[in-house]
Amino acid sequence: MSLKVYEERLTSGTPAKKLEQYADETRIFQEPVPATDKEFLSSEGELLIAWGTFNPNSPTLFTLLLMRMAGLPGRFLGYAVLGQSLQQRCVLGHITDEDFNPQRLASMVSAVFLHNHFGREDEDGYWLIHEECLPTFFDVAYEDSVFKEAVPKMLASNPVLAAYDFSEEVASLSKYLGKPWDRARYEITDCLASILREKQGKPSTHKHPPAGLTDWLKIMNKEEHKFPEKLAFARAWMESDRSGSLGGVVPYSYSFERLSDFLFRYKYPLLFSKSLSPAEMLLTAGSGSVRRSLFDRIRDALKKLFSA
Repeated sequence: MSLKVYEERLTSGTPAKKLEQYADETRIFQEPVPATDKEFLSSEGELLIAWGTFNPNSPTLFTLLLMRMAGLPGRFLGYAVLGQSLQQRCVLGHITDEDFNPQRLASMVSAVFLHNHFGREDEDGYWLIHEECLPTFFDVAYEDSVFKEAVPKMLASNPVLAAYDFSEEVASLSKYLGKPWDRARYEITDCLASILREKQGKPSTHKHPPAGLTDWLKIMNKEEHKFPEKLAFARAWMESDRSGSLGGVVPYSYSFERLSDFLFRYKYPLLFSKSLSPAEMLLTAGSGSVRRSLFDRIRDALKKLFSA
């Protein structure tokens, strides 16, 4: 079902709650509604949760959004994957203004994390968390205490995160806390060494202390991890733009300028930190009635940070 078809059904006089797309009281659709980047950029709202993977060659950002769409009643739960070589947009649920409150919103998002995969089983569909692409940073952007308090339980219910052994990730993140580029170099080298050992029939040399989701989340929430990680994420994206490693080759690549515009639309300050003064220069969304291009502001700030 396309977003156009959903719009026709929603505006046909049928009460939104009675639409057959609702799977249950969580107000999540039985099937995701595919959407385009243009449809998301022509809507407005705010970002609820963002998680990303810092990969020097292909940084990717995953976002859950609370959206209002022009001409449509109520609020929508949108999902957007933003990468230079991977782009996905869909709408996962809908709630009327009368039914909206933080508890219901938390219930919707909890159902999404519990389900984790949307689309037919024989298709790739839309994944929230994939064991081959674990987040390296995690942000709860929605400023509501009820919603924020529910997030740990949301993540604990996710089938991938609940079953994952985080010992290797926690050891690497702890060893290179605040040094994402050093960690990336170590992980790439270690991965190649592991492949070689496996081919030679040699056992793994790693013996990490056990670690679970709680240990991983403690690192994700540390400011000394979060801000350097997101700064490296932004720099990797911009470097790829400049070098053309992806931007000049892949026809559907997503530039950092487009990413900045998307995040500004949903009020997400990707590079903001209360404890680091350089962040005051970066992506302070909504400051002033006349804003300079976000891309220009970020580019200038990054030049100052990395010129030393």
